[in-house]
Amino acid sequence: VELGTPTVSDDKDSNPIVANDAPSLFTLGTNPVTWTATDSIGNSASATQSVTVLDTIPPSITVPDDFVAVAESAIGAAVDIGEAIVSDVCDPAPVVTNDAPSVFPPGTTRVTWTATDSIGNVATASQTVRVLTPRDLKEIAVADLRAIREIIGSGVDGVGRPGKAAEEIDEATEDVTKSL
Repeated sequence: VELGTPTVSDDKDSNPIVANDAPSLFTLGTNPVTWTATDSIGNSASATQSVTVLDTIPPSITVPDDFVAVAESAIGAAVDIGEAIVSDVCDPAPVVTNDAPSVFPPGTTRVTWTATDSIGNVATASQTVRVLTPRDLKEIAVADLRAIREIIGSGVDGVGRPGKAAEEIDEATEDVTKSL
């Protein structure tokens, strides 16, 4: 903290000694600093300066990784989304909250986590929870099967017939597609 320099004058001493009792480290809140000027014959005068230290730094918050779950029913899935990791330079225990529902509906839900320190500084971060339905799982399976089929290509054997692996992938893709 830069305290500045006081203005000092003395009618007998043009260069009085000036000292203060400022700590090397100021704490949060108002910190009094007493300045004392002493002239060459020992006369002194004092004045107090107030140094106010404010916490303006929000907490640090790290949320759990995004999460994918499978719906347990038509209304969605109860998901343990984990715990956020929070720290603050001044508050050893910032308050952490989130807006997660008790049951996540099918689809994508953004969870907003909020950390608030004792002074009121706030930090937020978000986590995404995706709940898949059985239909979503089948669509993913079809996409995966089609990607594998693309990789192995026509898969023909030595006489130009489709290879066994290609046939099996085509059959599996057809079966899953019919169930959609």
